[in-house]
Amino acid sequence: MSKIFFILFLWASFCSLAQNDTLLTLKARYYLNDNQLDSALIVLNKIEKHQYQSTFLLGTVFQLQKNDAGAKLWFEKSNEFKDAYASYRLMQLYALNQKWDSAAYYLNQHLNSFFKVSSVDLATDVALDEFRQTTEWKLVLEKTPYSIVEKNIEQAQYFFTKSKIPQALDILDEVLQNDKKNHKAMFLRAQYVVELNRDYSYAIRDLEKSIQIAPLNSEYLMALSKLFISTFKFKKALLQIENYQKIDPFQIESELIKAECFYRLGQFDNALKSVDKVVWVNPKQVEAYRLGGLVCFDSNQFEKALVYQQNAIALFPRRVDLIFDRGKTYLELEQNLLAELDFGTCVDLNHSNGEFWYFKALASFYQNKKEQACRFFKKASSFGYYKADEYLVKECN
Repeated sequence: MSKIFFILFLWASFCSLAQNDTLLTLKARYYLNDNQLDSALIVLNKIEKHQYQSTFLLGTVFQLQKNDAGAKLWFEKSNEFKDAYASYRLMQLYALNQKWDSAAYYLNQHLNSFFKVSSVDLATDVALDEFRQTTEWKLVLEKTPYSIVEKNIEQAQYFFTKSKIPQALDILDEVLQNDKKNHKAMFLRAQYVVELNRDYSYAIRDLEKSIQIAPLNSEYLMALSKLFISTFKFKKALLQIENYQKIDPFQIESELIKAECFYRLGQFDNALKSVDKVVWVNPKQVEAYRLGGLVCFDSNQFEKALVYQQNAIALFPRRVDLIFDRGKTYLELEQNLLAELDFGTCVDLNHSNGEFWYFKALASFYQNKKEQACRFFKKASSFGYYKADEYLVKECN
């Protein structure tokens, strides 16, 4: 049954969404990440008006197909749309073909761009092993070296990956003492403070300062939107994620965040539109299906909620929150036996959760299995779920 739901759902989404160039670009990236090169190329060829991201993806397809000439052509077009966006890839291609002058040209272009990778990434890229031994490489790095501040920030990032957050914060604080407008250090400090002690107010202040200094850095906008969601400031979160999409519409995660904001603000129709975009692009995005189910459940669209929930469970058959959501929907649809089965699975997966026992009891109670329901209400109460006590008093004496 879930496969039928799944096919019908995707077909409806395809009909309504497939003509959008941005969504086609996102779909192509999904296929690329899933190593479906032919499918990616088919979708990219449907795009009517190309831009930096779609041409970059075309270059990537040709690069993976070992068609260097085609890859260079499309990467160069990507650079025409957005300065230096594909310069790193062009450097790699020329380096692998031992064309050192051209590789050096694009290395220099990359190092002077917004998209500059870390010195560690540059030093460990195996595609550049031979290039790193050349005079051309050394001349570029002498001309455009990584600064001490950049290396300090990289050190902070390294400490963070090793869960040494206080040491990472010490480095960032020192950087900011010497350069109060270093937006990258502020951005990282905001993330690390939240990870260390959940100081959302401090982190939000840092991120807002980062955005004032670098208003076109979409990464900062997304991070701030997530923090606003964590602090239940959904209108502010929505504003930030919409600003993010104006700068970078080619990250499907932003649409899922947008759906969450709409849902929390009670804008259910808008939330479902965003959810449908996400699952059309990525039919394996379980959190989008779950959110779609919650939106429909809260707006009393129980049959539709079940569609989203079935798709979610098809992806993760033993995930307890998904099964619990479906059980509650079955209750609303008065499919009490199916609800009881779902809540029974929840209890099997988490025996000490009083809420699961309570809903299992309700499903039994609605089938007039009073003795069984009372046993389950007692279990729920024993695990601290006090809503069960009302039934114990009224129905189980």
